[in-house]
Amino acid sequence: MKPKLQTEIRLGDLTEQPDLDAIVHPTTDQLILIGTLGGAIRQRAGDQVDLDAQRKGPIKIGEAVSTGAGSLPNLYLIHAAIIGTDAYALQEPTEWGTETSGASIGAAVLNSMNEAERLGLDSIGFPAVGVDLAGFPVDRCADVMFDQISAFAATHIESPLHRVVIVCANEAEYQEFDRRMTLRMAS
Repeated sequence: MKPKLQTEIRLGDLTEQPDLDAIVHPTTDQLILIGTLGGAIRQRAGDQVDLDAQRKGPIKIGEAVSTGAGSLPNLYLIHAAIIGTDAYALQEPTEWGTETSGASIGAAVLNSMNEAERLGLDSIGFPAVGVDLAGFPVDRCADVMFDQISAFAATHIESPLHRVVIVCANEAEYQEFDRRMTLRMAS
């Protein structure tokens, strides 16, 4: 019997996770390596990854596509659109004070896992999606991400994807994700 989808939370640098088959880069619909994480990915993976991603864009908000990982220690980089830049995408509803929404983040997380499954991957790593790039609240982010991970696990019983790791960039993110995970396990 296959093991169920395992979820782990780590404190660290997403670009330094050699045990993960793919890592996720939350970005705009244009798939440009921007923001703190995007800059770190570009610096470590190389400019070619950025060019490869942009050639696959634009995509709709919530969609995800993959590229090679360049010099990163992973097999793939999955680019997930959470922010719109063109006139159509800018009509997508956002939540007050942020540049995205829980629905956009949820779709991006689910579609990133679907892309990892399509690629036949065993593991995927996420940052706190939307927190850095879009100003999304950490507590809401954790709830949305855990909801989507649970939904994927419930509907993809035969998936090769066995491990989802959320790599928190700082202690505050880590504490909130840990707290939210503990609450879910208790209920």
